[in-house]
Amino acid sequence: MWDLLMPNEKLEGRYSEQWTKIGFQGKDPATDFRGMGMLGLDDLVYYAKNYPESAHDVLESSRRNRSWRPFATVGINITFFAVQTLRTRRLQYFLFKYGSTKDIYHEFFCYLFHSFDEFWMSYDQSTITIMDFEKIFNQFKRHIIQELLDRKSMVLDGSKDMFIQYEKAK
Repeated sequence: MWDLLMPNEKLEGRYSEQWTKIGFQGKDPATDFRGMGMLGLDDLVYYAKNYPESAHDVLESSRRNRSWRPFATVGINITFFAVQTLRTRRLQYFLFKYGSTKDIYHEFFCYLFHSFDEFWMSYDQSTITIMDFEKIFNQFKRHIIQELLDRKSMVLDGSKDMFIQYEKAK
């Protein structure tokens, strides 16, 4: 994951303060995955590997001074939310329409991560801080759940560095 997100900087070691540059809370990134385990890591690696331009844009966006947020930690929170949509069957129509493979799930994760960055950036960046994360993330989750409940059409667009995009249901 480090090499995908920070290709121009050599990682000094498995335990390093460098991990905070990509949004982990400390020297050992493994401690941040305790809630989502390997799926959290798989999601972040899939995003960085398959959508490097978007992942780098979101990483840079997450580093903005006042409105910063920890990229990796946000990604793990998004994994948790994506799993919740699976468990509550809110993602059922999406999976029925596009398939129930792990890659389709990963595409949904990528859409969520990219969309959350846009959602966060839609707020006045001079007034929000990391302390607003929970409130804004809850609003984002309600927005996504409503889109899933409305069964808005989704298309996979492989022609650009984009993934799942919503269209108005016809």
